[in-house]
Amino acid sequence: SVYASARHCADKAMAATGQPSLPKLFRYELSPQPGMPLGLQLKLVIEPPSLVVLDIQPGSVAHYTNVRLETSSKSRYAGSMSNILKIGDFIVNVNNQTQPALMIAELAGAHSRISLQVARRAEQVLYKGVVETAYDPKLEPHGGGGYLQCRPGDEVYFSDEQPGDASCSYSSYWYGWRAEAPHEKGWLPAQILQRVVEEIGI
Repeated sequence: SVYASARHCADKAMAATGQPSLPKLFRYELSPQPGMPLGLQLKLVIEPPSLVVLDIQPGSVAHYTNVRLETSSKSRYAGSMSNILKIGDFIVNVNNQTQPALMIAELAGAHSRISLQVARRAEQVLYKGVVETAYDPKLEPHGGGGYLQCRPGDEVYFSDEQPGDASCSYSSYWYGWRAEAPHEKGWLPAQILQRVVEEIGI
């Protein structure tokens, strides 16, 4: 599965450096509105073929999409926070088009929905959150190796997010560590986090 492959790569990187090296890859959905610009200032990148985000215009479709995702993540759990489009992100796919010229054409077209696949450099953003629900990795179907045990009230730092697969107990996991034990790192379910306390650019 995609998740298992990502876990395998992350575990190899952790063994070598103690930190994950995965690039963040996520889907970002835009719903264009009449009279409202998408609000993306982009720069063409030849290799690898992509569009890098230089700016997001206030009051635009992208701006309000970010506001909606941020509001949702803070009121529920942190899983949506990392899917907010940021300056420096790379758009690598627009409506299943991967060539830059075709991606630009899709962004300029008359669509009711535009689906972007976005790449972000690993470790670009670090979040701090509070655990709401206890998590015991031993309850994972495959034994819990590489996961992080957490108690309610634990403060945790986390970065990379990966979806769970059919063999996992949760649908989404973050890679992080508890503030009280930064040397103990592992994956924890996004759904156990009560809120995002702060966002730290790194």
